[in-house]
Amino acid sequence: QKSATSKGTLSILETMRPYALFYTVFGIGTWICGWIQTWFLMDQASNQMARIRSKFFDSILRQDIGFFDTNSAGELNTRLADDIKKISDGMGDKIGITVQSVARFICGFVIAFIYGWKLALVIMSIFPVLMVSGKDFNLVRSFSIRKKKVKYHQVARKF
Repeated sequence: QKSATSKGTLSILETMRPYALFYTVFGIGTWICGWIQTWFLMDQASNQMARIRSKFFDSILRQDIGFFDTNSAGELNTRLADDIKKISDGMGDKIGITVQSVARFICGFVIAFIYGWKLALVIMSIFPVLMVSGKDFNLVRSFSIRKKKVKYHQVARKF
């Protein structure tokens, strides 16, 4: 009996070895591709931020003297830092994440309809509820961000 059990275990290990190797190599390849994607997108966002900062600074230097009487230096610095950070966040790795998420969503539904169309229809019936809850979460988050921005501008005006 021991030989039959060890033979069965050995057979399972031999059967699983190619799959384990495949998924290991696939995972390493996915990690490398994700790292390259993030590096290029963050580098592109950094270059864009430098160009926007330069153009914003040039436009501030071209303003009339009255502009500096109505806007404090602290407010201009805060606006420059906040606005460029938002642009950088939007252009950086979030573009890659968005593209990946949309592709996963579409491929997930295609695979679901190919292998289990009944379950896919059940999931699609719940989808509007998920969309509404996601929308509500984003509204609460954007309201919180707006409140913080107003407070930062109020503090910047004091200086």
